[in-house]
Amino acid sequence: MTIDFEYFASTASGRRATSLLGNKRAVEDLYERTFGAVAESAPHVGLGKLRTTEQLCGGSIWINLRTAERCVAGMCLAFQVSLDALPLAMHRTPSGKGKKRYRSPANLTRGV
Repeated sequence: MTIDFEYFASTASGRRATSLLGNKRAVEDLYERTFGAVAESAPHVGLGKLRTTEQLCGGSIWINLRTAERCVAGMCLAFQVSLDALPLAMHRTPSGKGKKRYRSPANLTRGV
């Protein structure tokens, strides 16, 4: 099990994810796949580049996910980033609207 799945499962996002996918095991599997894929791609996020969950997970994973699974993958990634489990920072827009996007923390110090 990757970082803090049980903690994620106990949060409001984790409970929502379980209700979307129908069972906790499916959420845990997607949580682990998301973590693995993003851990591989995160070091390659270029300076000044914002990436969506889809881009960070990669097309080979994303193409096979149903809509609900895509939402859950986004919830998993947001949670993992909030715990600093991945070397990314969430980009905040003034309105807070739109897809969540991520960048490397080094980009934040450069004002990009």
